[in-house]
Amino acid sequence: MDLRLFEIFCKVYELRSFSRAAEQLYLTQPTISEHIKSLEDYFRAPLFDRLGRTIVPTRAGDLLYRSGRQILQARKRTLEEMQNFLERYEGRLTLGGSTIPGEWILPRILRDFRQAYPDIHVTLRVSDTRGIVRSVRDGELDLGFVGARMGDSQLQFQVFAHDELVLVAPPGRGWPTGRTVPLREVLSHPFVLREPGSGTRMEFEAWLKRLGYTVQDLKVIAEIGSTNGIKEAVKAGVGVSILSRRAIRDEVRAGWVREFRVREAGRIRRDFYVVRQAHGEPFPLARVFLQFLSGQKLHRSPR
Repeated sequence: MDLRLFEIFCKVYELRSFSRAAEQLYLTQPTISEHIKSLEDYFRAPLFDRLGRTIVPTRAGDLLYRSGRQILQARKRTLEEMQNFLERYEGRLTLGGSTIPGEWILPRILRDFRQAYPDIHVTLRVSDTRGIVRSVRDGELDLGFVGARMGDSQLQFQVFAHDELVLVAPPGRGWPTGRTVPLREVLSHPFVLREPGSGTRMEFEAWLKRLGYTVQDLKVIAEIGSTNGIKEAVKAGVGVSILSRRAIRDEVRAGWVREFRVREAGRIRRDFYVVRQAHGEPFPLARVFLQFLSGQKLHRSPR
């Protein structure tokens, strides 16, 4: 059986869409439909139920996906092991990053990695921490880079960089520069919060809990699903927030926002983690990237 059929089927299964699978695989939708029909004819079983514009995998489709993913991963590992043995570092590496690693840490690393290994094509997907962790667990990503550790026996988390969470306020806020701000003032001021699933929010909530508070004690006026969106809200004077120092470094230098520490907390250190499946060795290209990453100077929070 042509392995390309498994690749096409798995993509349709993951996206729940013939048209989106066709876009990502650079094929036409009729071609995708024809290949799925070939598989259904081969197994003499429907793999998807067509409900109008929606498709839902059948039980046979669920079973084939589990086996198909294993077949594709075995092919990927075989090819990469042979290339590694022959010292030919080429192929595709799929990474995922939550907002801070994905937008402020990994891009520079990928630039340097590309120079060192020009024949390895890297795809970087940016999402929230929960989404990246789920994709690593499901085998959709070779490695993930996230801002919070999550309890999952199927995954391994290892620190690869550090940062600090700081209080961010608009320039017009009356707090003197360099001052630490009492928590009671933060609790009484309009607050802009990251969405659930964000590593920044998880770390902030854990810190609040240690001090005996929850986000319900804040005057939350908005929840925004991106760090850039929160920065814009703070710059516009909507409220204050807690963000990673890496994410607001340029805005602080430009004078668009100001950063403070919360008096009761001192430095709110946070770690960033590389996450991979706990069982077995990483794929060879993932090992190459991890080796490259270990040589980068990432353990100091930027100022």
